[in-house]
Amino acid sequence: MLFSALIRRPVEYVTKKTRLPRGPITAMFTVAILCLGALCLYLLSSFVFYRLKDLMDALPRISEMLLADLTVMETRLDAWLHELPFLKDVPFISLRSLLPSSLPRIDAMGVVSTLSSAVGSIPSILFTTVFIFMGTFFFTVQHDEIRDFMSRNIPPKAYSAAKDLRSFLFVSVFKWARAQLTLICITFCELLAAFLVMGQPNAVILSAGVAVVDALPILGVGTVLIPWALFSFMTGGFKKALWLILTYFIILCVRNSIEPRIVGKKIGLNPMITLLSMFIGFRLGGFFGLVFIPIAVLSILQLQELGYIKLWN
Repeated sequence: MLFSALIRRPVEYVTKKTRLPRGPITAMFTVAILCLGALCLYLLSSFVFYRLKDLMDALPRISEMLLADLTVMETRLDAWLHELPFLKDVPFISLRSLLPSSLPRIDAMGVVSTLSSAVGSIPSILFTTVFIFMGTFFFTVQHDEIRDFMSRNIPPKAYSAAKDLRSFLFVSVFKWARAQLTLICITFCELLAAFLVMGQPNAVILSAGVAVVDALPILGVGTVLIPWALFSFMTGGFKKALWLILTYFIILCVRNSIEPRIVGKKIGLNPMITLLSMFIGFRLGGFFGLVFIPIAVLSILQLQELGYIKLWN
């Protein structure tokens, strides 16, 4: 349905201009959008795979650096805490003992089992791909017939509620989501520039991760950058701590100045409800639940506000 919604208007435009049959035009656009989607997925997967490979190769060096930094931090923290009279004789947990004694090793049999499972899922992937292709084709070609059938067989109030909800979701929610994606890209570029100036390894992966955290409700870049700056300060990395604090304030100022212009009217859920919806969705359906459960909750709230349902006062 999503692919069909993306190509339906271009198909109607080309069909009207060229006066060619709707079927071949729809098939052409269906193949084009599925190939584009597959290409984007392949490029993204390749990028993530090689970045993770570089990260795995660097894990021993990162572990040694982290152990050294924790040693310095523990020494400074112990010296500071033992200066307090009431904590002078209190034993503290060693921070180094919290780290694993050795890096996890790759299980060869686990790799073989994973590869076998992947090979076994190929028929299901092929069937799903064909189903998506045919579903996109028929949803596009028979859009008018499907809409007329639903309008004849759905009660008028329910059909009106569905139309209003569709308008709300496609016009408001997706505009808001597009604005949030723009803010994520801007934050990613700011973080990447700062990390490259700092000479931070794996700058791309770190920038992407912090930018995603910034998009989550209640959380923000400060959730990562401020503890990181404190850790760097405690381990003697005063310059890095200063850079991280400066980066945080720059991102905060830029976001506060451009967010009202990009986002406009906010239509999101209450932050606490959003957080609960995302957690429940992730526990129930993984990534897809993380995305769609908040949208479902927002849809229920909109139907309640429009007066189509009455679930609470």
